Amino acid sequence: SNSAFTNGQHIYTTAGMYDVSLVTRSVDVSGFVCADTTTKQVEVINKIAAQIIVPPVSKCVPYTLQADAGDVAGASRVEWVIYDSSAAPGEFPATGPAATHLFTKAGSYSVRLVVHSAAGCTDTAFYQFSVSGTPVTTFDPQLITICGQDTTITFTAQTIAGGDDAINYKWFVNDNLEATSNPFTYHFIGTPGATAAEEFNIKLEAQNASGCGETSLTGKVILQPIPTASIQVSPGLVQQQPNYEFTFKDVAPANPNKVYTWSMGDRTQQTLDGQQVIYQYGDTGTYKVNLVVKDFATGCSALDSVTVSILHVPGYIQVPNAICPGCSNISIR
Repeated sequence: SNSAFTNGQHIYTTAGMYDVSLVTRSVDVSGFVCADTTTKQVEVINKIAAQIIVPPVSKCVPYTLQADAGDVAGASRVEWVIYDSSAAPGEFPATGPAATHLFTKAGSYSVRLVVHSAAGCTDTAFYQFSVSGTPVTTFDPQLITICGQDTTITFTAQTIAGGDDAINYKWFVNDNLEATSNPFTYHFIGTPGATAAEEFNIKLEAQNASGCGETSLTGKVILQPIPTASIQVSPGLVQQQPNYEFTFKDVAPANPNKVYTWSMGDRTQQTLDGQQVIYQYGDTGTYKVNLVVKDFATGCSALDSVTVSILHVPGYIQVPNAICPGCSNISIR
């Protein structure tokens, strides 16, 4: 294209070689025109584009800016200025094809990039961004052990520091998303008849609208099996004078961790231990025998009870082989 002017400028939008001609003309008094022309060649070259490339990640405190200038292989100089008003001196210069900076406070920030070419051309780019505060969240309970295979637990999350935005919650049980509310209530059901502990892993993700926050808070719920207790009595539940002795045995599946405590139910308030006990009562009557079975490894326990009776036989006289007036042992008092 051609353009003509007396004095001024012309803008070249495409790189290339261009001829610039200057033509002067003079007219004498007789009207004769004299002209002269001079031509100069101008080379227009492309400048190296300034571009700031930043990875598309959430910008959460503490945030490390990683800026790249892209293809600046032909540049004579690459200059950065990182503007961080939260830290002195506020401006942080750098040179080279990439720059990094750590932002420790939430706020709005910017970066300037100037690319110089060997021919003296420059191009400038700006990048503005915001860094969000990082909320710190915890939840309770984080570890709970239950004796049994059916329980309901409520978990409560609390943001204790950082971040001003509303928090979005995601609750996972064994990696399955179960709720987005806070508090979160869940009904845990174990495997019926399980003899080993069952674990449920709890995970909480708590983030603000910028995606900042906790993504790996974990907890655990452990359902411990309850030991079983089943009392067998021999020779039977009912005897009559002169038979005062019973054998009590726990016939539930044995467990090396089981601890047995028998309460015999008479006025002596005696307790015995062991899977099987033999006990002789001192008089006729009805007695309630309790067995508490406890798993000392888990602390879980179970209870079973049975009622036995010794019937009085009319005319039967029990003569003890010793008498102890005032003794605490009723059978020989």
